[in-house]
Amino acid sequence: MSPTPENTQVISSFPGLWKYTGKRSISADNYDWLEAKRRDDNVGDLWRVHDKLYNLSAFIQKHPGGADWIELTRGTDITELYEASHMINVHNVEKILEKYFVQQIHTPRNSPYTFKTDGFYKTLKRRAEPILKSIGTGPTKQVEFAQDLLCLSYLAFTFTGAYLESIPMLIIAGLILTFCTISAHNFFHLRDTKRRYYFDLCLMSSLDWRISHAISHHMFPNTIL
Repeated sequence: MSPTPENTQVISSFPGLWKYTGKRSISADNYDWLEAKRRDDNVGDLWRVHDKLYNLSAFIQKHPGGADWIELTRGTDITELYEASHMINVHNVEKILEKYFVQQIHTPRNSPYTFKTDGFYKTLKRRAEPILKSIGTGPTKQVEFAQDLLCLSYLAFTFTGAYLESIPMLIIAGLILTFCTISAHNFFHLRDTKRRYYFDLCLMSSLDWRISHAISHHMFPNTIL
């Protein structure tokens, strides 16, 4: 399905998709994509999870994963992001969310994903939870050390190569930066830490990639959304 003029509703073979403003092409700016999503989701300044609306304004700075995830998604349906981001202690998360409940919403979600209690995804989460609790959900100390080492090595080779005017050392620095960037990408998926910003050394923005990669691509892979 090709992009259509703004505010035009279309019929799509993608099940569950009932509105598309045509502003979500791969060439669109990250913030244009968010604005288009806000128009399609149409929940004002609130946040939608399933068929309920919440006002998370007071929770933005309290969010354990960092403020970006809440602030960026104001005015959108965050059901996919909510379900994918909370894999353990889900009941505790639901209790916190209920504190910010505003009202039910009866318009259909603009998404094919149902997240039924007895469906595949919810069943998978329940079965995976005890395993994730035992092995952990974050990076190991070894992974964190490797990420720090890549960053320090890149800086060391860059400054030494520049000082000595050594092309081979600068080439090595570039290769190390490649590995550093690939590894650091994992950290902008997670709660905020300094390691997220290692990604920015490659002159791409970890904040922009949180939108285009984590919030868009990972939540709606290989779809028009």
